[in-house]
Amino acid sequence: MTRQLEPTTAAPSCHRLVHLASERDIPAIEALHQRCSTEALNGRYLGFPPPRAIETLLRKTQTYVIPGDDGLLAVGNLALRHDGGARWAEVAVLVRDDHQRHGHGTDLIRAMAGAAKGRGARELATITRPGHALAARVMSRSLGPVSIRIEDGLATVTCDLNGRRSLVAVASD
Repeated sequence: MTRQLEPTTAAPSCHRLVHLASERDIPAIEALHQRCSTEALNGRYLGFPPPRAIETLLRKTQTYVIPGDDGLLAVGNLALRHDGGARWAEVAVLVRDDHQRHGHGTDLIRAMAGAAKGRGARELATITRPGHALAARVMSRSLGPVSIRIEDGLATVTCDLNGRRSLVAVASD
């Protein structure tokens, strides 16, 4: 089953810089996970993160972070995929509970969309549970119309990247 979702309003930017993470960020990323609720972790990982998941994600994906005054506020992972000849990207975002609804997820999605498009991806997707509307809302507000496909108990929220550009700069150290 596939349905379209049109954006209702544009999400504001939180005006914080998105940084590409490195191995030195692992302790801060782990601390961010410890500050997140079970609900937030379940939404990001479709369950709890397996042991050593952070190191694995850092090796296998591009990991982006948003730093704050008292630690990291959010982390996002971008993985480039190939489906036949087409390139697409999968993203996942975790925002600290006390900083949700401030635009951090939007900024991460926009920055990762720009990075994915720059590497030739035509679509950006995130995988979530059916009925978990937050992922679809953030993607829609960040990038525009999305489609939602429900299959095998999972919902795939997809946005076409053609004609899109990153709206957030990624800072380099």
